[in-house]
Amino acid sequence: EEVLLTAEISKCLRRHCGDGGDMFDFAVESILADVQEDGVPKDVDAALCRWSSTLEDCELKPFDDDDEDEDTSELVVNMYGDLIEGIQGAIAEAKGDIVEYLSSDQCEMCERVTPLTRHHLWPTSEG
Repeated sequence: EEVLLTAEISKCLRRHCGDGGDMFDFAVESILADVQEDGVPKDVDAALCRWSSTLEDCELKPFDDDDEDEDTSELVVNMYGDLIEGIQGAIAEAKGDIVEYLSSDQCEMCERVTPLTRHHLWPTSEG
């Protein structure tokens, strides 16, 4: 679960704030620790209260490449909303609540429809 959460938090922050520099990893770890300790915030306002100081300290601010004049409050709401959705999805995936159905001839790793042989999973050079 921790790996999925870390990846989702990181992906969301990169999408909304860019790479963020030296403090990016600290922000991801701080949000992860908060979620593990106190759970997922119920709404954007709760997330804003819990995470805004960390993101400000790490100098992570949402931006929009398309329109620099866009209201920053809308960008903030979108970022926190995406964080909450992503974290909820990662937790559900880790618990196995998300069920994806594959056909019997579909590879579980790459989802291609192909004969499932040892050679499909391991290159012949390693076989």
